[in-house]
Amino acid sequence: MENLLEQDDCLSAFLNIYWLRPENAIFSAVIAKALNHKFVISKSIDLGCGDGLFAFISLGGRLDCNFDVYSGTSNLEKVYTHDSDIYDHFSDNYTPNITVYPNQKIDYGLDIKETMLNKAKKINIYKKLNKHDNCNFLPFEDNSFETACLFSSIYHYNTEQQMFIFKEVKRILKPGGKFWINVKGYEFINIYKTLQAEYPVNISHFLERNMRNLFIGLHKNRDWEKLFKDSGFKIQKIMPLLPKKFGPLWCIGLRPISPLLIKMSRTLKKLSSGDYIQLKNEWIKLFYSLLLPFYNGNPSYKDSCMSLFLLEKGL
Repeated sequence: MENLLEQDDCLSAFLNIYWLRPENAIFSAVIAKALNHKFVISKSIDLGCGDGLFAFISLGGRLDCNFDVYSGTSNLEKVYTHDSDIYDHFSDNYTPNITVYPNQKIDYGLDIKETMLNKAKKINIYKKLNKHDNCNFLPFEDNSFETACLFSSIYHYNTEQQMFIFKEVKRILKPGGKFWINVKGYEFINIYKTLQAEYPVNISHFLERNMRNLFIGLHKNRDWEKLFKDSGFKIQKIMPLLPKKFGPLWCIGLRPISPLLIKMSRTLKKLSSGDYIQLKNEWIKLFYSLLLPFYNGNPSYKDSCMSLFLLEKGL
């Protein structure tokens, strides 16, 4: 059984692997839809590859419905006491079941976490994988890449670090080289501040779990544009992806209860794989219908909380 939905779009593909965190599925799906399978020209580099699943699906790959990202999680019992990163884990039992291979690969995948690189090896979307901290100089010569991409991570760096990263990307790109990057707006910080201000500490912490501290580099749209231009890039295209009203849905979503949902799904899968697939099917169909308006939406740049930029190094 390959797909739980008749549709074979990015939303259904990401819901298949993020079914217990549908807010992450739509977040990834709108970026992939905007990229439209056409964002890689060799020689290429992904500067925050993670487990590789985003690039894999964005380039047309698909995974069997028996697989999800939660097979690669651990420390579920420590989430509520230590704010543990449940995804920072790898075992040989992590086995993505590939049904469709992408027709492209990315030359280099970089990530700071060894666990993520080990997961990325399993899907073979990168020709080479390197452990790298983006706050350090990139181990590549000047003018050596046609395409660079950095998805869903730049706002975890402060402004000074962001400028360093942009200048390093510009250095390794060939003249005319393209840089794909998605950014979030400052609205996300305001959402977390509201949670802290309006709810008791135990509730606000349960809903947020210090996520606010991870977003140290959020900016308004005009400030992102200035950072790119000050780094020497030309802005070729701006694609607004999600409206501001989506922000609160993402900031909370099912994150607070996801460890319990993962435990329940694992238990059900052990008891009855048939019942597990049936539940997953019903779950995905429900959230597909709820999230489809966001997937097919066309927010204005002014009203967007996340945008995709295509930048170019000058000739």
